Amino acid sequence: MLDGLRGIAAFGIMFYHLWFNSRWFLGTNTFVDFFFVLSGFVLAPSLAKENGFSARKFITKRLMRLYPILVPVFITLIASEKIPLLSRKLHSNPHPFVNYLGAFLLLQIFWGSLLHINIALWSLSAEWFVNIISAIFSRRGRNFYLIMSFGVFAETLGLTLNHKYHLGWGVIQYLIAAGRALVGFYLGLFLRHRLEVTNKVSGPSYKICGLLFIVVLNFFLFAVSDYFVILAAPIFYFVILHLAKYEENKFPSSFLKGCSYLGKISYGVYVWHLVIGGIHIPILFIDFMGWHLTGIWLRFFTMTITVSLTILATEMSIKFFEIPIRKIAGRLFD
Repeated sequence: MLDGLRGIAAFGIMFYHLWFNSRWFLGTNTFVDFFFVLSGFVLAPSLAKENGFSARKFITKRLMRLYPILVPVFITLIASEKIPLLSRKLHSNPHPFVNYLGAFLLLQIFWGSLLHINIALWSLSAEWFVNIISAIFSRRGRNFYLIMSFGVFAETLGLTLNHKYHLGWGVIQYLIAAGRALVGFYLGLFLRHRLEVTNKVSGPSYKICGLLFIVVLNFFLFAVSDYFVILAAPIFYFVILHLAKYEENKFPSSFLKGCSYLGKISYGVYVWHLVIGGIHIPILFIDFMGWHLTGIWLRFFTMTITVSLTILATEMSIKFFEIPIRKIAGRLFD
């Protein structure tokens, strides 16, 4: 169930970035907070002291999760800038190589100009920052609440200053990004600890339906005021709380396999969609074939081809980059 929701969130962000970037779809931005909470929830066992936690081992595993797929993504980005046919509408001006290097190292929340290379990577930059923080500081106890408090303070301060002075992208936005990541990730850690202690089933299905309604409501409220992003992580905390212990055997195996597949490709869809969409391959294909598509047919064709190519790029990345790189890393570091 959680895997399926992760895939839906990734595709939701993709559709907003590429086709439905109107004010009323701004709420898609809150899906990122779901990723932060889920990340903390999933990584909590790796950070538990009783499991023989090692900061070096944890950071190495996170490196092997975040970076392998970025290799083909950045190869494609650089190639698309150098090949005139592929660079159509992708970049008006070439980016310096040092910017690509900084973006690949996920320094976006510290270096504003890197955002224009692939804006979706800002959340990975924030998560990577929080991963390092969580590896350094205690995962539970007093430090947990201190870090959570700092995250809420950073979000609130950043939003307030941005509203007052209209600062746009810059230090204040990085402050908001770091705050969101801290709040979401540590809520996920706390949630995992809570479930381990209580070991209770999430509850009846009507609660899940109610929570999903609140998610949708906050989705549209975010379009009214970006202050509502502060509520996103707590809302997803309760969504994950109720889904984590839901009895999945009540669902058909085909449904669960579909959810599992969506979870498998969600990360790839997230990092690839702007790259594939930016090259405008469907338009190049239509021009080559001499077709004259307009209106809904043009949008449908563009969406179908872009989604298909994004999934294909994800599958190829997993097969030829993620799996081989992780195997090599496993032999080197284990």
